[in-house]
Amino acid sequence: METREKDNVTYYYNRERRLANASEQARFAATMLTRKRTGFFGTLVASASLKVMFVVMVLCVIASGLLYLSTGTRDKGSLAGYSVFLSALWFEGDVYISVNRSPGFLKPAPVPVQFSMLATVGREAVSFILPAAEASGKIKMPVREKPKLAAVIVSCGDEKLDLICPVK
Repeated sequence: METREKDNVTYYYNRERRLANASEQARFAATMLTRKRTGFFGTLVASASLKVMFVVMVLCVIASGLLYLSTGTRDKGSLAGYSVFLSALWFEGDVYISVNRSPGFLKPAPVPVQFSMLATVGREAVSFILPAAEASGKIKMPVREKPKLAAVIVSCGDEKLDLICPVK
């Protein structure tokens, strides 16, 4: 309630006096409404259990990031300055394996080199060569049943790269 006189406003409501005469439940509710807003991060660590959960969550994110960076993907790799990519497809009793290479990202073009490869699917193994002038090599391997994985060992001189991918 208020009284207005030209440029003078008089308030008759006194919150502190009302809270002093109020019940304990009303005072508790008033403290909940007048709390300082903590923001997003303050909400994440508002209690001891939330702090522990937040720390565990951060550690899990860091661990998964380190695991991803240390292991990388298995169907891609780098050998002799080239990025090498493996893919495999099963169609009507045959597995088609494709190995593609391209110059590394943001690197000068590497010297053309020949890659020797050993491809395995199930118990079948075939070796083939990717000449220096070609960017991709493909091979067809007959199999009885669709395998889950195809593996290729790519070598160039003393360097070796193991690639594994699921057969689509």
